[in-house]
Amino acid sequence: MPTLERLVAAHAADAPAGLAYAGGEHRMTWGEYDACGSALAAVLADAAVVPGDRVAVWMPDGPA
Repeated sequence: MPTLERLVAAHAADAPAGLAYAGGEHRMTWGEYDACGSALAAVLADAAVVPGDRVAVWMPDGPA
């Protein structure tokens, strides 16, 4: 089964300007979504999180 990271990256490669998320006034393209995921991965790596570690995230539904 493909990971979420691979699915987002594939959509970003195929249609970077395509709409990935729409909620209220917020819109996010696949390219933006992929960039945000990469930025989050960099923050986690800087915090010494490695593949296999568990990370919990609690936030409201939305593109942020």
